[in-house]
Amino acid sequence: MKQTIIYSAMLALANVSVSAMAADESEVKENTIVIKSQWREQTAQNTTGSLAVIHQEDIQQRDAQHVEDLLNRLANINFNTGASRGRFVQIRGIGERSQFQDPINPSVGFFIDGIDFSGTLGGATLYDATQLEVLRGPQGARFGASALAGAMYLTTEAADSERSRFDLMLAEYNTSAVGIATSGSINERSALRVALHQLNSDGFTDNSFLNRDDTQNRDELTARLKYQYRASEQLTFDWAWHHIDVDNGYDAFSLDNTRTTRSDQPGFDRQATDAMSLSTYFSGLNKVDMQLHVAIADSDLDYGYDEDWTFVGFHPDEYSSFDRYLRERQTGYIDWRWLSRDRQELLGGSTNWVFGAYYKREDEQLLRQYTYLAEDFTSEYATYTRALYGEVNTEYSEHWSTDLGVRVEKRTTDYRDSTLVRETRDTMVGGKWALNYAWNPQTQSYFMVARGFKAGGVNPQVQLDPELRQFDAEKNWNLEIGYKQQLATGFLRIAAFVMERDDQHTKQWQIYTRPDNTQGFIGYVGNVDNGKNRGVELEWHWRALPEFQLDVALGLLEAELAVINRDGNTQVFNRDAAQAPSYNYSVNARWLPNENWSSQITFEGKDDYFFSDTHDERSLPTDLIHWRLTYTQKDWSLALWVHNLTDETYYTRGFGGFGNDPRDGYTAKPYYQFGDPRQSGVTFQYNY
Repeated sequence: MKQTIIYSAMLALANVSVSAMAADESEVKENTIVIKSQWREQTAQNTTGSLAVIHQEDIQQRDAQHVEDLLNRLANINFNTGASRGRFVQIRGIGERSQFQDPINPSVGFFIDGIDFSGTLGGATLYDATQLEVLRGPQGARFGASALAGAMYLTTEAADSERSRFDLMLAEYNTSAVGIATSGSINERSALRVALHQLNSDGFTDNSFLNRDDTQNRDELTARLKYQYRASEQLTFDWAWHHIDVDNGYDAFSLDNTRTTRSDQPGFDRQATDAMSLSTYFSGLNKVDMQLHVAIADSDLDYGYDEDWTFVGFHPDEYSSFDRYLRERQTGYIDWRWLSRDRQELLGGSTNWVFGAYYKREDEQLLRQYTYLAEDFTSEYATYTRALYGEVNTEYSEHWSTDLGVRVEKRTTDYRDSTLVRETRDTMVGGKWALNYAWNPQTQSYFMVARGFKAGGVNPQVQLDPELRQFDAEKNWNLEIGYKQQLATGFLRIAAFVMERDDQHTKQWQIYTRPDNTQGFIGYVGNVDNGKNRGVELEWHWRALPEFQLDVALGLLEAELAVINRDGNTQVFNRDAAQAPSYNYSVNARWLPNENWSSQITFEGKDDYFFSDTHDERSLPTDLIHWRLTYTQKDWSLALWVHNLTDETYYTRGFGGFGNDPRDGYTAKPYYQFGDPRQSGVTFQYNY
């Protein structure tokens, strides 16, 4: 049934009637959505590929504090928790679901102002953000191995922004947030912006053993500092510093599958990140602009949990253990590129081009402290990435154009622990070719072939069989057709795709018996033969009346896992891939009866899906409603809001295939982490 729906939608897309959708050019509003994630700024209408953009106003209307608060609004985007935040994201059914001992190369890239934060989405806070761009499908040419599934690109206010603000939010569960951001000119050549924000919440878990309601708390500090110096008309320097300090609790699982836990050692999910970047723009060369980007980031990640979920003395057959993973991650990269300033007569048409060189080094040190280890486990992981890339856009007429992008990336990995020293090398090639047809300035269709890649690596778990200690690189081919139209009353974007994955990475698990005869599990990364993902994405913005607007997003997805080896014996054939709901949707309606009042209601939902490729536990189908009422004056606004208005019960993480309850003899059964319950609050904002 799902396949029939998807193929029918793809056929309908291929036969879109341009005349039926066409709008008078004089009636169409100027498309002012500027995309920052590409090599050069351009409009959303002229960006080839499936793209979603959430603007600053939308972020504030959702009262979003973290990127996870926005993901349900996007077609074919899903996320997984297993932590205090949804820091594992899947695009079109591809993406990691957890990280324990294994070092991972993320499938979904995440960038803040061009700085690579991939793999550290716990710090994806949103204060002072202006725009979130989500690029669906492999971005091998633009971002390389960090974007097999796609990428998310967050932009924050510029140093020379004219907007200053103060924000205060109060909500249930002892939740509060306060922030301030301001900027100004130091002199006629330079500007400075400062932003500071603190979020606190007790969270939504009650610990009956400790008699506490804050063991799943949120404590998140965000600080940003930006400086711009215009040395001349041809030379500009932009410097940025981002400081993220997350000290959240992690006490999410209960033997009874409720929000009441019994842990005597509640876990934690901490991240302290400092990242700096320097970007130089020089336009003093003949016909060529030069850009140089240099960035460094240092992150301390501390994640731990009470493995037994109970307390000493709970049951005669109990066990007690705690598992902790401390990571130190240092990243540095340099990206030097040259861009044509004006179009040139090349390749049979009017062409602009970009060419660049990229180098990145990433070091990660892991310390695992686990009750059942005789001694602490330590490992070191260093990667060296070198890449050359380029892209050309050629216009052959007012209607036809092509995009061709290529990236060649060489990655060397040095891994070392107490039992294994290993070096891996991958040379990977990715890119895209797109054929574009502009029916008129407001309407465009495209056909695109793209190839993404993801490097292989080493599994550090010493208990694994030797042949499972290493996994190979994954490749991803994407065929996509799309249609974009800027309408007199909004815009419409539709994309349909088919993806083929070779040597697909999956998170797999081995069950093992501890010395006390209780069961534990080992997670590791392995390759499976192949996978196929296909689907459709639709996004529609409609300003039906001056006082009423509607935003609709719909994703249809069929993601198949062709073959996987389970427990060395069992084969799973043609099963739905994990974290890949067959549909998801978002409908956001906003009513603005006058210049002072507005009301907004949002419906978000998704189908059920497997939590893992190696067990059969599924989520619940989810349908959420959020509501907001806002009163606005010239310089300030006050809003009353309710998230999850109907107090829907839904899951954001699930385990199966093992037992953790001594009361039933450790019988295997499912365990779930719950999504946020109903929460109401007020938000005050003052702009100056």
